[in-house]
Amino acid sequence: IDYIETKSSNLFNIDNKKSFALRYFFGIGVPYGNIDVLPFDKRFSAGGSNDIRAWKYRSLGPGNFSDSQSFDKTGDISMIGNIEYRFPIYDILHSALFIDAGNVWMLNKYEDYPNGEFKIGNFYKQIALGAGIGIRLNFGFFVFRLDAAIPLHDPAMTENERWLNFSQSRKRTNLNFGIGYPF
Repeated sequence: IDYIETKSSNLFNIDNKKSFALRYFFGIGVPYGNIDVLPFDKRFSAGGSNDIRAWKYRSLGPGNFSDSQSFDKTGDISMIGNIEYRFPIYDILHSALFIDAGNVWMLNKYEDYPNGEFKIGNFYKQIALGAGIGIRLNFGFFVFRLDAAIPLHDPAMTENERWLNFSQSRKRTNLNFGIGYPF
């Protein structure tokens, strides 16, 4: 198994209390030798409290694969990007507004994951987009956070239903609890 990963996260202070946090991640895992599929524990996943918060952990992808009965959705390729505006409300109570984007894909076509393979001319249509707001209790040495996010663009939906339908946004809200900042 061979991996290529690149990632970066940056914090840009607006003043001593407000900031923008940015992060990107790209990774690809390639099986070689006597295996032709990455082992499950070496695959990438998307969704959850430190990733694309509008989806539950490992519930996004690969590509625009759609199956509500499938758990632990993973892929060989991962692309993630996040932007977060962090600001105080009062004393230790802080908040954040955020947008998360990305997905995972398979390197090859698999019968078990239709439309899950990475195609250079099509992958941008399979980028998931979520947005939300979070509350943080910032004690200085650690942070408790609760984020609420909704999917703005869901690649698993049919093509004419991928963008947010505000009438269903409350049903699609995903809550995430975390300790520490997501990035």
